[in-house]
Amino acid sequence: MIIVFELNFFGKQMNNVNFLRCQNFRSWQAVACKFHHLKTLIIEIFFINTAFCQDFSENSGIKVDFSPAGMKDLNLDFDTEINLYRLVQEGLANIKKHAAASHVTIRLVAVSPNIILRIENNGKGFDVQKRLANLTKEKRMGLQSMEGRVKLLQGNMTLQSTPMRGTKIYIKFPYKVKKGDLR
Repeated sequence: MIIVFELNFFGKQMNNVNFLRCQNFRSWQAVACKFHHLKTLIIEIFFINTAFCQDFSENSGIKVDFSPAGMKDLNLDFDTEINLYRLVQEGLANIKKHAAASHVTIRLVAVSPNIILRIENNGKGFDVQKRLANLTKEKRMGLQSMEGRVKLLQGNMTLQSTPMRGTKIYIKFPYKVKKGDLR
């Protein structure tokens, strides 16, 4: 009788797992569908980064001056859009964690055939050579993550910082438009 009970219990648990798996799949489908609709409505990097910067500023107390130029008419491919968003997101996260800054300036400019992203802050800065030498020893991934994204975009990243004078990150990469877009 115990064996039957365990088998029935196990069978019920498997049904529950299958039910949850089905529910999770439906949830992921719904999220993917909503994300697709969201992307088609507002994925323009101008809008997303503007909203993100405003939200970041309100939540962190760090004033963010975000200014895009030449981006509105670009029809960027999804990988470029999401990587740009993530670069801004990671840059601001690094500033919040490490810079002790009160002001950030972000410039996002499309100048054919490139996109230039510049992130500057008035924080405490750091010794770039020392930081780069210690990257492999430390568990900080922010700058490495940003550099990896820039490489995916086939661009380059320059980092300038001086203790007590803030930090400047300069990113430049060729932009890719969506397939079928002749701009």
